[in-house]
Amino acid sequence: MQRITWTAIPVLLALAPASNAQSVGYEEALRAATSDQPQVRTSELRLDARREIADAADELPDPRLRAGIQNLPVSGPAAFELGRQLPTQIQVGIEQEIPNLAKRRARFGMADADIDLAAAQLRQTRYRVRVGAGMAWISLAYAQRALTVADDA
Repeated sequence: MQRITWTAIPVLLALAPASNAQSVGYEEALRAATSDQPQVRTSELRLDARREIADAADELPDPRLRAGIQNLPVSGPAAFELGRQLPTQIQVGIEQEIPNLAKRRARFGMADADIDLAAAQLRQTRYRVRVGAGMAWISLAYAQRALTVADDA
């Protein structure tokens, strides 16, 4: 008796969602398909990444700190003493590269084109998902009506 009970519980649990199933409308199916689709989410994240990259495309590179010592004696009585020999120099400075303005503008234009491409790919992905969900919904509706007609006959 106990063995039958343990076998019947999983079967009843598997059938419970099917007994509560409700029909889903066409628009609701399309909306659910586009909101829950991983491909759409991936395309949205790709578009966000392209926008983040575009912000940095027109900026100057980071400045660099430079430091050095020139003409420091390393041997003899004045070895490693900065003040004993006259031509010893300590240099500290900041260096900033300024690339060609046309190259910076070209990089910004390429980043802007990448954003447009990612946005078009997102629209295409959403369109494909909606078409696939619509075709699946229509196929299911057709099959259900064919089953109803067959049952009535």
